[in-house]
This record gives sequence, C-alpha cells and structure tokens, in this order.
Amino acid sequence: MPEPNFNEIIAKINSVDIDVRVQSIYQLGRFREPKVLDLLLDIAISDDVHQARSAAEHVIAVFSKLPEFIDLLLRKLIEVESMEQKELIARILQGNKDLRVVHSIVATSGQYQDNIHLRESAVWVLLSYDRARAKEYCSKLKIDILVAEDEYDIRDLICFTLMFGGWKVIGVHNGEAVCTFAEICAPSLVLMDVRMPRMTGYEACKVIKADQI
Repeated sequence: MPEPNFNEIIAKINSVDIDVRVQSIYQLGRFREPKVLDLLLDIAISDDVHQARSAAEHVIAVFSKLPEFIDLLLRKLIEVESMEQKELIARILQGNKDLRVVHSIVATSGQYQDNIHLRESAVWVLLSYDRARAKEYCSKLKIDILVAEDEYDIRDLICFTLMFGGWKVIGVHNGEAVCTFAEICAPSLVLMDVRMPRMTGYEACKVIKADQI
C-alpha cells in the first residue's frame, strides 16, 4: 500500500479521530520543508488536542537536529511575533551545543527580560555549552527565588505573582532541574512542589542540603 502524499496527509490533520490526527502529524516529518515547519509550529502552539501538540513538538525537535532547520529556527526565534512560538523554539533548541544557538537564545532572553520561559531556556543552553558561562549569566540576573513546579500554569501563576512583587524569579519543572539551578543560580529562596517528575521535592531538598548549595 503506497504511503499517503502530502495533500492526503494535510486533509487528515483536522480529523475528528485523534489517532488519525496524530499519525498524520508524525507523517509530516517526511516532508522537510519550511512550510511544514510553519504548520507544525502552529499545531504545537494552538491545537486543542494535547496529543496533537505533543506530536507536532516531537517532529519539530527532530527537524531541529538538521543543520538547515537550525538556521531556519534561529531566524524564526528572532522574527516571529508570537511569544508562544519564541518560547517553544527556545525550549526545543535549548539542548543544542551550537554556539549560534547559545548566542541567539541568550540574546532573545535579554530582549524579553521578564519572560521566565526564555530565561530558563537561556540557562539550559548555556549549561549545555559551558557551565561557567551559565553561572556568570545567572549572577547577572541576581535571582531571588527559584520556583520548581511541574504544572506549567501553576508555575507561571507563582512566578508572575512573585515578579509582580518585585522579586527576580526563575522556574523549572522537575526535581533534577531544581538541584542544578539551585547551584547555578544561587537563589535566596527555593519554592518546590512535593510531587515532581524525576525527583520529588523532598529528594531535591536532601540533595541541595547535602551539597550545601
């Protein structure tokens, strides 16, 4: 049975059958063209179905390993007006050790200094490249409070409330990350959820205290 062509796949993108919808998004990964990346970014940000957004983000992450798409994503990081797309692109690229990626994400974070998502991505991308530079970056930020919460909406609410009160805040979404960021950012206070992926709040507390961070 021949594989579906591009138009056939596009016709299934908005199917009411979630499995068909998700499968069609994964199939788009065969068409490595800028217009496909644009479509995937839109799905990853605005689709009503969580599985569809996750599938689109996965395919974009695959694209991000290709040199020609790294250049395209870096241009989009700077040029797109949608802050959600900037945050998504930064998050997908944050493990990349290409120095162009490092400079672009750090520069974008500096341009939007109150954006906690870009700030977190900037620290991660610096950590992937040079731990000393990550520490230097955090020391300039002068972080007061580190917030660890795996539910993004709750984390954003906490962070923005604290920022409104005049505090410098950074957030992470799992227990391992809070241990890393506690060392790199040297906050005055760490606020943690108890139940988080990879390491609970209690376990992270033990690590932080044992390391005397």
